Amino acid sequence: MKVGFHFHAMHNLIANTAYGQVCEEAIFRVLLRHKNLNISSKIFVGDLLLMMQAQRIKDAPELQGFEAKFQALVTDWLNPVYPVWSKVIVERFKVAFISEIFVVVFETISLDLADYIHTELQVLPYYVGAIQVDDSTHTHWVLYSNQLSPEFRLVNRSLYLFWEGQEEDDKDVSMLEELKKLPFEKVDFESLNGRYTIFDEFDNFEQGRRVADWKYRTGDLLAFMAESVVDRLTDAAPDVGNRLWAILDTFERSETNEQYSQVAASCRRIVEYVSDQLLPPTDDLHEGRKLGTKQYRNRLLAFADRNRQSDTNIDLILVSTKTLSEQIEKLTDLANKGTHAEVYRAKQGGACCGQCCF
Repeated sequence: MKVGFHFHAMHNLIANTAYGQVCEEAIFRVLLRHKNLNISSKIFVGDLLLMMQAQRIKDAPELQGFEAKFQALVTDWLNPVYPVWSKVIVERFKVAFISEIFVVVFETISLDLADYIHTELQVLPYYVGAIQVDDSTHTHWVLYSNQLSPEFRLVNRSLYLFWEGQEEDDKDVSMLEELKKLPFEKVDFESLNGRYTIFDEFDNFEQGRRVADWKYRTGDLLAFMAESVVDRLTDAAPDVGNRLWAILDTFERSETNEQYSQVAASCRRIVEYVSDQLLPPTDDLHEGRKLGTKQYRNRLLAFADRNRQSDTNIDLILVSTKTLSEQIEKLTDLANKGTHAEVYRAKQGGACCGQCCF
């Protein structure tokens, strides 16, 4: 999800400083303290120009005068089209939004990590809270996506400072040197190649609205699909919910290669468990293949084949069966390699062992 972290720019502790840099550094230090940081996101920064945007609102019968326009803008800001995650410190927020607010927006961040950052930042008296950004709401797009500047790309513990990509003199070398004082593994430049300029035909509200709407609806669809699969599996394999929870919990807390190896092995054991429940070991053969205790993959595929033969969507289920076979084989290979080699977490959050990654 897309989340903005807000700061009271005119707070007496930072008002007479380069407050943007102070706020950015505060977030980076919080992130770098995270034991298991897993993120890949562009970061946008800048002032949240509430008053300026209120002044730009055109006169309408129901909106006469600055106060009415400002109130309407704030109402839209705090009540976007879709329900959003919001964590604000109310008393600080009331003071900040009638003054100056500086915001740092992560284009892609997990709920757990956003909540961690919010919790850690609360010790700073000039931090006022976090709000999920909904670009399908015009006010959100105007205040965040259209006004803020792309500043960084963060990939786990590596930070890339954006530059326009035209003239070498455009690179902010002094800022890069300051960032290198923080304990990042790597700090370097990255070219924007013309993105987010007046020449970028995709930098507009309609594009932002469509992408935001797609993300929201797709996320809901994927969550529904996962829910449906687990709900149906628990009828035949009632302990699958506990096992899935244990794997996810271990994965999120894992820090060493050995722990990731355990996660991969646990995933394989879930497949074995489901196979045992759906089609217990037997001396029978299916298309010449054994269906014994060790042949859990054969049993799972045999169960799928038998079910597809009684279904009208033969072609679709046949493709799904082939895909299932391929994915089980990859998982088995990964789990087996994990007992002899290191399994580690890839930058995008997957698990990896040598040549394979998923």
